Amino acid sequence: MTIIEIEEVEGSVYNSLHDEKTALDMTLKADLVHQILAFKEMNDLNQTQLGELIDMDQADVSRMLRGNFRNIAVSKILNCLSKLSYDVDILLKPHPVANETGVVRVLETA
Repeated sequence: MTIIEIEEVEGSVYNSLHDEKTALDMTLKADLVHQILAFKEMNDLNQTQLGELIDMDQADVSRMLRGNFRNIAVSKILNCLSKLSYDVDILLKPHPVANETGVVRVLETA
């Protein structure tokens, strides 16, 4: 029997797999794509129907929803959300701790 050690990490799994910049980008994309997946499920759409709404073919929708979005720009995902009738607001504010890297996150409103 093979014993596999599991290491608990803070934050996103992408932090363990990528450099900081790539991890941040992938985490942001994952959070945004999660909203697209929620829309798909809430509206009982298949991948082809979703693709028609966001101008993507079914194969690309499938890859994106499975987490293969490395080659999809954040702007493309934001465009998809707007086509699904989401308003996307970007709020910039000073980080509370001087000289510390700010946080990028997706906040969902009711």
